[in-house]
Amino acid sequence: MRFREFPPVAGVDTREVQLMVWHPNHSGMQMDQITRLYVPAHFITAIRFWQGDELLLEIEAGISISENPTFRFDVRPNGALEFRAEVQDSEGGVFKQNWPAAPV
Repeated sequence: MRFREFPPVAGVDTREVQLMVWHPNHSGMQMDQITRLYVPAHFITAIRFWQGDELLLEIEAGISISENPTFRFDVRPNGALEFRAEVQDSEGGVFKQNWPAAPV
């Protein structure tokens, strides 16, 4: 995972952030062109994103999310010192990461 916090815009009390997740997100409907067999399903099932202890974003996902999805949204700084994300996939994988918050 990668995280990006964009510089603040003068006169705006929110900041834009971006969460990038590297994951194949195979739906189970793609065919391997060499073996002619279907690629087994392996996709993101849940994403949670916090600013400090405040849950900002929760997504229950399925096969419709693209490969290597990117989520870009606005947050209102709450004084927290870090952001963190947790991603779960259909094979039971859980991926967690923390990033420091830019000073307000």
